[in-house]
Amino acid sequence: MYKLFLLLLLTCLLNPVFAQTKIKYLDTRYKEIEKRKAVYEMTETELNDSVYKTIRHKGQDQISAIIVSPKNNPDYAFQTEFQSNGLKLNMGPFISERKQGIWYYYNKEGIIYCSKQYEQDIEKYYTSYFSNGQKRKEVGVRKGEYDGLCTYYDKLGNIILQGNYKKTIRVGDFQHFYPQGDSIITSIADTSSKDSFLTAEIMPEFPGGEGAMMKFIAYNLDYPKEAIERGIEGKIFIRFTVNKDGMIYDAMVMNTEILGYGCERASIEIIENMPDWSPGMSLGKPVKVYFNIPLRFKLY
Repeated sequence: MYKLFLLLLLTCLLNPVFAQTKIKYLDTRYKEIEKRKAVYEMTETELNDSVYKTIRHKGQDQISAIIVSPKNNPDYAFQTEFQSNGLKLNMGPFISERKQGIWYYYNKEGIIYCSKQYEQDIEKYYTSYFSNGQKRKEVGVRKGEYDGLCTYYDKLGNIILQGNYKKTIRVGDFQHFYPQGDSIITSIADTSSKDSFLTAEIMPEFPGGEGAMMKFIAYNLDYPKEAIERGIEGKIFIRFTVNKDGMIYDAMVMNTEILGYGCERASIEIIENMPDWSPGMSLGKPVKVYFNIPLRFKLY
């Protein structure tokens, strides 16, 4: 074993593709900082035509991120971040230290749940996905809020709902599409009326029940940074649809007063990224059911 180690070491020293390894110390934003204040340790290695940067929490073996840059274009970098369980957290390209192009984001099971398209660090487009990789929803983004055309899909890729947003609030009517090709216009003017909700003999249920749903929300709800910095607190009521197959879609804000600073968008996304529910049932058949959930943003 000792001879094998020496052989491998000698091979690395003599092989021209290997270069010197540098160690740097970084803060929480991956910016270089003095060692005693560092949160991360970065190992930088040149290999062939690329520079590989491996980032770990200082004093730990678990990899937090890997950044790869071509030697002939140091302004470009492709970063992959990892969760504490070793699965991917996100990945995408940087140009001049700004997010550019499409970034993918993963849930705790390592499955892509959304992507965001950036131009010079500014989000322009948001797409969410089913666990099978099929698009769930796509919508334009302006200043961090939904803005412009929004399209929902079923798991087969068919459009099922379409309409427009302004600052994450629906504008005008959303159009529903059905497998037969027919469509209806559903007004949003009376969405607070109980008459617009479909009841069922057996109501839909989150997998594992209400307790499991509360844990899912607590674990996954993203309290927007700007809302925290401004001390924004409050409750947001979300109405959404549980489809006949248990799919969640069509989440919308029911509040008349808006919290802002990304809270409405975070509320919609936590609901629409839920796993499939058991569907509502009436007369022995699955039915589409509207559901209401309050989400509370509270600083402690």
